[in-house]
Amino acid sequence: MSSVAVRVIVTIVLLTSSVRADEPATLPLKRVVLVNAGLAFFEHAGDVEGRRQIELPVAAEGINDLLKSLVVQDLDGGKVTAIQYRSPQPVTDALRHLTLDLSANPTVAQMLHQLRGHPAEFQLAKSPGTEAKVLKGTIVGVERRRVVTERLEAVDVDVVTLRTDSGLRAIRIEEIELTRFLDDEINRDFETALTLLSQSRQRDQKTVRLDFQGDGRRRVRFGYVQAAPVWKTSYRLVLDDIEKPFLQGWAIVENQTANDWTNVELTLLGGRPVSFEMDLYSPLYTARPQVPVDTSLPVSPRVYGQNLLPAED
Repeated sequence: MSSVAVRVIVTIVLLTSSVRADEPATLPLKRVVLVNAGLAFFEHAGDVEGRRQIELPVAAEGINDLLKSLVVQDLDGGKVTAIQYRSPQPVTDALRHLTLDLSANPTVAQMLHQLRGHPAEFQLAKSPGTEAKVLKGTIVGVERRRVVTERLEAVDVDVVTLRTDSGLRAIRIEEIELTRFLDDEINRDFETALTLLSQSRQRDQKTVRLDFQGDGRRRVRFGYVQAAPVWKTSYRLVLDDIEKPFLQGWAIVENQTANDWTNVELTLLGGRPVSFEMDLYSPLYTARPQVPVDTSLPVSPRVYGQNLLPAED
């Protein structure tokens, strides 16, 4: 967070800029309007050529305000074809569609239980003076067994049953030092699950893509509203023996965005506009009534005899 002190009325000369094919697909920030009700309007502007896609990074907590207020313009005969953003999917729902479900933070025994019927390779912890033992086979299942320790204490341990070429082998989970999944699909799902879990903790940034389509060089711009810190007022009274007293009014503005406000037209407004929040980013579904299938027995058909007369009861 950075803070700057500026006069209440600010006039800044804007510099022209453009986006070419060899430049990053972004537009510079040109104008910021701060309202002391906790809102800010941001406007980006520049030139594009031909068909171009502009990326707009936005904080996760501001995506709803952006979708609610975004205005995009292609000013010289082009058109805006699409505004794209990745719809959120709950991580737990995505994980449940994988062969290996890590949504509930499973233990090793619970993960192996999910992989029943899949091939695996286990390297057992070696004893001093012996080589590590490797067992390869198909996972049959995982169960809890009560065993007696060397201290004659009864404890419950997790045991995985492995079908090997020589028969069924029971292996204690704590004896397994290394596990390898021999199914490529399991390895891919395991890697995907770990990636989803990692991305779920990095949701502080979203990307919105704006598609512009047209011919030649064109001016484009877009603006949106975001929550912003309230700008504050500070005053200075300058006293001099000769000159009249001079009262200065200063505004304290906090820039908490990822953009540098150099060469930006800054406007400060007072007032309390009516604002509200709406969840436009999350997928919403409506509940529909379920109509049961009619399984009641139909009326018994009439039975006829050989002479086509109704059969007597």
